[in-house]
Amino acid sequence: MNTLLYDEKKCFYSTKIEDCGKDQKKLFKLTKNLMGSNSNGNLSHFTSVELLADKFSNYFMRKATIIRNKII
Repeated sequence: MNTLLYDEKKCFYSTKIEDCGKDQKKLFKLTKNLMGSNSNGNLSHFTSVELLADKFSNYFMRKATIIRNKII
């Protein structure tokens, strides 16, 4: 049963990817959707470049710490 489910999922996702063809925008949108991200990515609400840079920095520093802790 698990093998059948795995094969069906593999076929489903492969078809979705193939349907994108060589259109990188479609592929990126599909990947973003499959990963559960539904944000439009609009950053216009940031009025300070420094604040935006700090937010990005903090986000990636937290991610790196989490990954490092999982490895160790």
